[in-house]
Amino acid sequence: MDIQSTVADLNLITNIAQCGPDATIAEVRELLQGSKIGSIVITERKKVKGIFTERDYLMKIAGHETKKQGLLVSEFMTQNPKSVDLDTKITDVLELMIQGRFRHVVVNDKKGELAGVVSIRDLMEFLQATINDLEKSLKDLAACIV
Repeated sequence: MDIQSTVADLNLITNIAQCGPDATIAEVRELLQGSKIGSIVITERKKVKGIFTERDYLMKIAGHETKKQGLLVSEFMTQNPKSVDLDTKITDVLELMIQGRFRHVVVNDKKGELAGVVSIRDLMEFLQATINDLEKSLKDLAACIV
């Protein structure tokens, strides 16, 4: 991987946790906990309507669980989340996430349908691999110079 890599170069998980906007907070919490994931994409007719993350739960639900478990996720999700395409450069995704202060970005295919989600963990793994590649290249270059 290199600095020109795109989202398509990542090992995106394509089996994305999804639910409809009519799912309850209790159902979404169970899905988050049961799948050990940090976000659920809210879709309707194959189109992304929102995203609900562990941060949304913490900031909007925690402390009021008994009152809010039966309410709909559509009331608490981030509506129309920022998204990227498969051909978006990874550096652009990183910049978007830093500026927006979020840890998950929806990825759409050419039809505008959900293709995956990029998480901050995906980007950290990409950066680690890129740094390792650069380090190896520098060592190889240094060996040529000496």
